[in-house]
Amino acid sequence: MLPPLIPPAPKPLRLSPPSTLMVYALAHAGKTLFWTVSDLYFTWMVITVGGVAAGWAGLGIGLSILIAAGADYTGGRWLGARVSDIAMAARTQFLACLATSAALLAFAILGLMRPEGLALAMMAGLILFRLTYAGLDITQNALPALIATSERERAAYGMWRNISGGLARIALSAAFVPLLMHRLRQDQALNFLAMALVIAVLACAAAALLRLRLTHGATPATVPPPAPSAAEDKPRLGPLSLAMALASLGMTLFQQLEPFFAATALDRDAATAFLTAGAVGMVGSQPLWRLLALSRHRRWTHASVIAACLACAGLMLLTNAYGLVWALVSGLFYGLAGGGVTLLLWMAALDCLPQQAIGRISTFSASAKLGQALSIALGCAMLQIGAPAPLLGMVMAAALGLVGLSILIARTGPARLHKA
Repeated sequence: MLPPLIPPAPKPLRLSPPSTLMVYALAHAGKTLFWTVSDLYFTWMVITVGGVAAGWAGLGIGLSILIAAGADYTGGRWLGARVSDIAMAARTQFLACLATSAALLAFAILGLMRPEGLALAMMAGLILFRLTYAGLDITQNALPALIATSERERAAYGMWRNISGGLARIALSAAFVPLLMHRLRQDQALNFLAMALVIAVLACAAAALLRLRLTHGATPATVPPPAPSAAEDKPRLGPLSLAMALASLGMTLFQQLEPFFAATALDRDAATAFLTAGAVGMVGSQPLWRLLALSRHRRWTHASVIAACLACAGLMLLTNAYGLVWALVSGLFYGLAGGGVTLLLWMAALDCLPQQAIGRISTFSASAKLGQALSIALGCAMLQIGAPAPLLGMVMAAALGLVGLSILIARTGPARLHKA
């Protein structure tokens, strides 16, 4: 008599890379909404609703970003010693997202308070937001290094994080005018609270979905340790951090001065084209940069990024050429430059051993925030002296030079930005 057939044990469920990739892109879009609202609109809230002078607001916000950089570095060391796998990192980013949402809503509620002591309370709320955001930023940025096992996968995660983040920034910018442009301070505060609530719900939902996929739907990544020679070829953190600081300084300074330059040097149509072309170029160029980053012509790829930086910098100096065509071309060149730099630097940062991911990414993120803090101080100084449009154009051109320089710095030393 034949023995009864025993059904084979079911295989563990594994996520297909596109599914994991898309869920991560959604979560990164939610995280970008947090950063964008703090990067762009906290300044507006502190000045317009809180009544803080522009110079003091710039100093306070710059200080909060310096605190965030310190939180990234120290928090990364603390988390790196405790977060050991993908599932734990996914849970941590979800809990940090909840804390960041609570801090954002607390900051927004402060706008409904009476004016007495409001400015100091808003600055304290801003610092609380920066500290909670650090945990979300570190773990979610490090997840691709834990998930991806090849340069092609790192390029895919780098591309989609830039695309989803860029689309989130564009959407939040479009929502800014109808939600916040009201004359009454109480209406402005209520609308900002409504925006904060929507952002918190969307970001937490995406973070929860990412946690669900990585803790219950996918098996932990098992990456064999590389040979000693392969480990030595990993891009070095020191040059990469310096490169990211310079790129962040240049791009943030350019973006801070961009609306003021457009308002003073361009007419309405040209200003709209200039601002829109940069955002569209940065998002739309990601597939191109991913294709070039994975090609064999790496030197040509880096030269193309630097050329885009120099082309836009040169256009910024052509004061007699300001117009609609100039705005479209220069905006697209800036989008190309920014999209290429961010993809290449993040691909290099993610090229590390899984056990090094959180500590490495925390240092990389901290360097980006140092550049942002310095750019805010420089930008506020330019606005404080009432710099004319030609001078703003010169500063923006110099900022693009720093962005191009970051690519050269990232390639220095025995380790390369990309492995041949």
